[in-house]
Amino acid sequence: MKNSEKRRSPTSNTDLIDQLFQVDPKMPEKIKNLPNPPQNLQNFQIVVGILSANSNFLQRNSSRNTWLNTKTVNRNPHSQPPNQPYFTYKFLIDRPDRQTLIEDNIFNDIVFLNSSYSGKAVRLGEKLVIWFNYAAVNFPQASLIGKVDDDVWICPQQLYGYLQRLDLVNPKSIQLATDQVQFKHPSYIKNLYFGHVHNLDKSSTPNRQTRIDEMFVLLGWNLVRNLITRPYCFQGEDCPADQFLIDTNFGGSSLGRWLGWFNQKDHQRETRVYGANMHAANKIFAHTLSQQYWNMRDYDNFLNYSDDVVRRGFCRTYYLWHKASINDQKFLYDQYVKMYL
Repeated sequence: MKNSEKRRSPTSNTDLIDQLFQVDPKMPEKIKNLPNPPQNLQNFQIVVGILSANSNFLQRNSSRNTWLNTKTVNRNPHSQPPNQPYFTYKFLIDRPDRQTLIEDNIFNDIVFLNSSYSGKAVRLGEKLVIWFNYAAVNFPQASLIGKVDDDVWICPQQLYGYLQRLDLVNPKSIQLATDQVQFKHPSYIKNLYFGHVHNLDKSSTPNRQTRIDEMFVLLGWNLVRNLITRPYCFQGEDCPADQFLIDTNFGGSSLGRWLGWFNQKDHQRETRVYGANMHAANKIFAHTLSQQYWNMRDYDNFLNYSDDVVRRGFCRTYYLWHKASINDQKFLYDQYVKMYL
């Protein structure tokens, strides 16, 4: 086993909740009694955990000063009470060191996951489980909970409005039948699985291949609740996949695999769990733009960039840009403030 894959501690789901999260001893009871979030659109809360490496301070601070800035871009004047953030956030860091402890003391916006494994592409699914448990307990009024990479730029007002409209234009109650058992589907947003979908042409329901890219993914409240009440498998693939959360080492494919079981029977409780409303945001996410977007990282050259979409206003066409450098974020922030504020 490589050093980066070295197992650190817990062997049970109780250990994961009580010890790793470092929240409080009564966390399991709190999870069982979580309230449903309000559906009043004026109090529509979106909470995201932004996964970041210890060394990425400059990238985190760039996000704080641009799309997460609650004095300008990330301020919703129509919320109740007014001027609440469009996106509530926490940075997710694997383990603390001296610099990140100082940083958190200043900004108070970091959650240290203390996951069992560390290293690139090693048990990223466990980090999602830890974050969803933490968010459900600490943000019980959230309508949507998600995970974001730290090199993502978001147009807060535009994406927030898009997500609000999803709940308005979709039916509140849909009759579904599985094995001749019918149940009422709740509000669309409560079961939302939202982001850039890979392999959408191969399946209409999530699985390990047809899944949302982990650079930005949002889950509705019912999906989060169902996830955190299932045990996480610490033994790799050596657990029943219909009862445990099996980690693929990647967050996106792990989540797609987990949600793929939500239309299946819950064998433990002999009841049914609600399926995921997978919504593809591919057309409004700049995740697969031309190669020159991916290669362009120089601020001066960016000002001379020939793409009309960016020069005339990025947020008029797209609501998210993946692989946004610090200079990209600065440009987009200046443009956003000039156009919308």
